[in-house]
Amino acid sequence: MVSFLGFNREKYHFMVSKLSISAIKLSAPMSGKFLFALSSSKKGGIRVTPTKNFTNSITSISKNSSIMPNTMALNETEHTLHLQPKNLSVHNLCNDYPPPSGTQQLLGLGLKYCVSTAKPNPNLKQCLLKLAYRIRTKHWLLHQNPINTTPFIPQIYVKLKGWNPPPATSNTEHRTTEFEKKLKKAVNLNKKKTKNASDLTYNQQQTLIKLRNDDNIIIMPTDKNLGPAVMNRNQYIEQCLTEHLLTPQYSQLTKKTALTRIELTKHLLLNNLQNCKNQLSSPELTYFTRSCKAQHRIPIFYGMPKVHKNPTALHPVVSCINSFSSIFRNWLDFKIKDLLFLIPSYIKDSRHLLSELKHLQLPPNAKLFTADATAMYTNIDTNTGIRAFKMLFSEYRNLIPSDFPQELFLNILRIVMENNIFKFGDTYWLQTQGTAMGTPAAPLYSILTNGYYENTTILNNFKTNLLYYKRFIDDIFGIWID
Repeated sequence: MVSFLGFNREKYHFMVSKLSISAIKLSAPMSGKFLFALSSSKKGGIRVTPTKNFTNSITSISKNSSIMPNTMALNETEHTLHLQPKNLSVHNLCNDYPPPSGTQQLLGLGLKYCVSTAKPNPNLKQCLLKLAYRIRTKHWLLHQNPINTTPFIPQIYVKLKGWNPPPATSNTEHRTTEFEKKLKKAVNLNKKKTKNASDLTYNQQQTLIKLRNDDNIIIMPTDKNLGPAVMNRNQYIEQCLTEHLLTPQYSQLTKKTALTRIELTKHLLLNNLQNCKNQLSSPELTYFTRSCKAQHRIPIFYGMPKVHKNPTALHPVVSCINSFSSIFRNWLDFKIKDLLFLIPSYIKDSRHLLSELKHLQLPPNAKLFTADATAMYTNIDTNTGIRAFKMLFSEYRNLIPSDFPQELFLNILRIVMENNIFKFGDTYWLQTQGTAMGTPAAPLYSILTNGYYENTTILNNFKTNLLYYKRFIDDIFGIWID
């Protein structure tokens, strides 16, 4: 029995300072001044309300609203509508409690729609500090001695906090100062000339306020990046529990047990790193040193609706951003890339696939086929994954770089896969089987694990029939010859 009486609802901020709108509650750990968007069709019990004519829809709502102020000029409303997207649709998944009217017109604006303030009020000081920092850094990089530069690996590079570039030349500094003076003058003049204007209509502003204050409604992105969905909070929590967290793949922990295990995992990772640091390059050591000093949080679980399926289920995601384990998961992802050449079925992206297909000559009896692995991430047993990597290291030892830290790699891989702890609201959970979507290294880990068994089974047993066989994570495309 799981109690959610103390469920902490996290708030994610949207900046609409003129309306004092500071937060709107979402299920996913996202922040910034963004709204969520999408398009789809009505099927499978999903209530979708596409709007073909955005202008007519907004105008109709505005005319029917009893609270629409008379001071709002029609031409200003039309100007706002002209600047907004036209193809709007939102997945309404609410069963018990409907969202406020106008939700589609607000959330349909797009995943990255930026809500501007009624009157621009830029943080000029912060902006100029960033500009000066970048100019001086650019100058320093252009004029320093290249011989003294340290090795650099973009994927695992962590910026050194507290470092400031030295001043540039006197001419550059003078021009930067003059630009600052002119920019401040222009901003002050612009404040006096600019009229109060928002990129949201009055009804959209009112809908945003209602959504912010409604604890029964949550807004989330959907699986496959299909746009926003609106769902009742109790319905969302129930689906997360019944479809995922209360299944054998997960186990609930008390707060004390979870925090103790997280601390133990941290010590295990650091001890392994200390014992095998002679196997790491200078950039890798710098990465670990800088990353471990930062503040860290516990990973967060959330679900994204699969609106393209019937019935609509939730796709589980664990956000590991800024967690301590993500430091080592990012490193694993970096090192696994050195092993991808061992998997002949690996395909990087659609361009890679198209470039290979162009050179294929198909016989008359060729048959194209596709396949999909069901719940690949959660179905990969950790022991199976570790064994696959050990066998790859053994069978391809002559092809793997001699400086690859195999011992450290396998130890860290086992620790992070067996200690995937996360929060859901105010509860703590452990994933007991497989890995989670959203965690670094999960895609490449699954590619290598499945790729090894493809090498030893499918590709060997059917090599006379498989003219072509490629897989992108869990999606397979092949050409079969009878």
